Amino acid sequence: MIKHTFSALLVSAFFGSLGAQTVITDTVSMGAGYANSNYFNVVTGSKHSSPINKWHMAHTSATRDNCIRLNHTAGVNVYLYPKGDNSAFDQMDTAGWKSWVKPMNDLHIHEKGAFNQNFDPNNQWDFSWGVYDAGSHKVKGDSLYLLTFAVGANTYFVKFMPISQETNGDFIFKYAPLGSPMSVTDTMKQSEANGATYKYYDLQKMTQVNVEPNGGDWHLNFTRYYVPTFTGTGYIPYLTMGVESKRGLKIAKLENVKWADLLAKPELYITDTDTTGGKGFKNDLTRVGSDWKAFNGQAFEVVADRAYIVEVPNATGADYWGIRFTGFGGTSNGNSILDRVKLGSQASLKKSINANIVAFPVPASEQINVIVPENVTPHQYVVRGFDGRLLLNSTQSTIDLSSLSAGQYVLEVTHNLGKSAISFSKI
Repeated sequence: MIKHTFSALLVSAFFGSLGAQTVITDTVSMGAGYANSNYFNVVTGSKHSSPINKWHMAHTSATRDNCIRLNHTAGVNVYLYPKGDNSAFDQMDTAGWKSWVKPMNDLHIHEKGAFNQNFDPNNQWDFSWGVYDAGSHKVKGDSLYLLTFAVGANTYFVKFMPISQETNGDFIFKYAPLGSPMSVTDTMKQSEANGATYKYYDLQKMTQVNVEPNGGDWHLNFTRYYVPTFTGTGYIPYLTMGVESKRGLKIAKLENVKWADLLAKPELYITDTDTTGGKGFKNDLTRVGSDWKAFNGQAFEVVADRAYIVEVPNATGADYWGIRFTGFGGTSNGNSILDRVKLGSQASLKKSINANIVAFPVPASEQINVIVPENVTPHQYVVRGFDGRLLLNSTQSTIDLSSLSAGQYVLEVTHNLGKSAISFSKI
């Protein structure tokens, strides 16, 4: 009875917000040659254009994150120095640098930038470029890198050393042109991020720059990035135009679903589980991506019967916006033409679930047990570090913690009504 009552409330909360649907058509332009990134708000239709090569390096503005991403589109690459840590900055030897490991930004996980790819899997506090210090609560840099970046026809070589991520989110680093006795120590300041998801830096101008709209007031970024492309014998990075999503935003991708069907019964597709034609909501950097269009040898064509649902959080729950692409201009004008429509709203009924999920003992030592209410059917139990890294994955309500060191963790429970998360400590 409780389960049926909750389901009825959930449906009522959604249906109660449905009204006349107005489809709005927008054109989001990157300009000729894809010269600009364009940050788009699916609710208001506002657009914020920024030169795609305006920045070289970005550091997270989330104080519990440690991501450092590079603007590969601007010709920036990083190579891991294999001959020592950051204490070798002054004596850095670049012989054989072309054979060094060259990590790139992850295409799907927001928090895994090019600088976050080489972490020690046995140390949850190792974030590749540095290690979290429990005493100071800072991430202290311990790695040395070679950066290469292009400006026009010239390629510049820079040795780069992260120093620390401060408790307030500031990122301190040191770099120097290769072969130069001069070095620069600078700080990307959290206070100058203006509410953006990242802090951005121009290596050529040696200054922090603003890229996103102030306040982070956007959902989708129309931009360019590299994707691995199979040549028949191996993979090479291929520069493509695609759509990235804002960190934390959940999007459902619907395949082989007619637009009219989505508008007629949106409740069939607004679900966290796999459905016919839909794959549920995911927090994925390239959930929209680039495969909504294809080149037929002469021109670009938009893939038919493909749509997306964007879950936009609000004060009481979420609004759901459907989008589909109807046209693409390619490099001549960089125009993406799309329809968008508000499908409905849903009140946040999951807060009561969080309150009723119990984990014990807390603090835990060797294992932790999870109890859920009778209206909740758990599917999966996941333990993450505070950086979001997946550490344990289980389908059992008793979770073995023996492989984890002492510290703070987040327990996520995926269930029939969505997902709940609680924090706990291990001693």
